[in-house]
Amino acid sequence: MNRADQDQLRQRAAKARERLGRGLYTGPSVSDSAAAILYAAERTVSKRAKKASEIFLYDTWAFLGLANSRDRHHDLCVEADRRLEKEGYVAITSDYVFDETLTTLDAAGGATVARTLADLMLSRVSAEELVVYTNDITACSSTVRRRQAEIRRFWRGV
Repeated sequence: MNRADQDQLRQRAAKARERLGRGLYTGPSVSDSAAAILYAAERTVSKRAKKASEIFLYDTWAFLGLANSRDRHHDLCVEADRRLEKEGYVAITSDYVFDETLTTLDAAGGATVARTLADLMLSRVSAEELVVYTNDITACSSTVRRRQAEIRRFWRGV
């Protein structure tokens, strides 16, 4: 990938981050435990410990807090996301968290909201600002086929 492509991907990721900062929808709060999940954003970490762990894990509640502008933890999620990105941490999440987030957003805000979040997060994956890892169980061919069928059904429903 050349430098111009990388710059373009980073610009798309920055736009995605800005869009999430405004929230994707307004609805009742579903992330009351976001403060506990994002505790790392407010804790002081020694330089030695930081070198050993320059990653942070996005859990479902953090994504939900970012997506819902009326969530009581929305501002905390936005602040933590921006601060951790600015300090050079690598954001990681799992395919299960991604699935759970999209399912919850589909139920709470509708398919358009879920699809918008998916597109925004995939922009960040393309720019290498977010790493999505898969669990070993996904290597099972029946699980992969089932997951692919679920994804096809989801996209047809939008």
